[in-house]
Amino acid sequence: MRLGHVSEPGQPIYTPEAKDVDLALYTEIILPEQSKYTVALIIYFLDQTRLQEYWSFVPSLRRPIRLSASARCAPSVGTDATTQEQKAGFNMLLSQTTAKLVAHKMTLMMTNIQPAYPASIDLTDPKQAHSWGTDNGTSWPPPPSKWELGETWVVEVAPTPDKLIGYCYGNRRMYIDAQDFHLSGEEMYDMGGKLWKAYAVFSRLHPNGYGDLFDTGSGNTVIPILDLQNVHQTIVDETNDGGVPGTSGDLTNTQVEAPLWSAGRYASPTGLLEIMK
Repeated sequence: MRLGHVSEPGQPIYTPEAKDVDLALYTEIILPEQSKYTVALIIYFLDQTRLQEYWSFVPSLRRPIRLSASARCAPSVGTDATTQEQKAGFNMLLSQTTAKLVAHKMTLMMTNIQPAYPASIDLTDPKQAHSWGTDNGTSWPPPPSKWELGETWVVEVAPTPDKLIGYCYGNRRMYIDAQDFHLSGEEMYDMGGKLWKAYAVFSRLHPNGYGDLFDTGSGNTVIPILDLQNVHQTIVDETNDGGVPGTSGDLTNTQVEAPLWSAGRYASPTGLLEIMK
């Protein structure tokens, strides 16, 4: 939920109920039953030097818990990604980050996977999982999706030297689409400089509710996250169904039901107390 620098028509630029907050990321597990109600909440502030707040709701304790900043290297809700890979793939605090331009070149990327919206991309469907290769290897978009050459910025980022000790990665190499600056892929290296993880961001165009299309940033992606050192992977696919079988359920802006616009419920620690009501 974007709460600062808002660009939706008819909405205030800064949300009155959360005047210091720029963005909130809310992730709730609804299945399986034994993990239901587990929630991770990250709050980003308009002040870019202020550390993000990490909160978790633990059903067995029935209360929210604020996590330390070191939780940024913990697995994100049981996946092969950490909280540092949220926020469209880059979740580091800019004031504590160094960056180096490595290359400006043409690379192969896949920026609009098929089938077109609103057809479903649901890797819990055995047929679709098989076509993507999820059932026997690394997930990869099948035809008619196609690779294309695209102008790319290759950037390496890491925490500043005073923040590097104890951090999860020694280096993060990012492949950024020069056309619209979204992330097309990323590689993470351990402290010894060895390749540890890699992932690609496969996106497709979705309507934004105001007559335009967008292709990243709100769940309209399929992301294979590969842990190469531990031979494991996590597949993040599009949110599906939305009440209409066979279609994608990704919704944005005014397409979303009014209760889900609540900053108090989905963008604050006190809202976590309402989860099990």
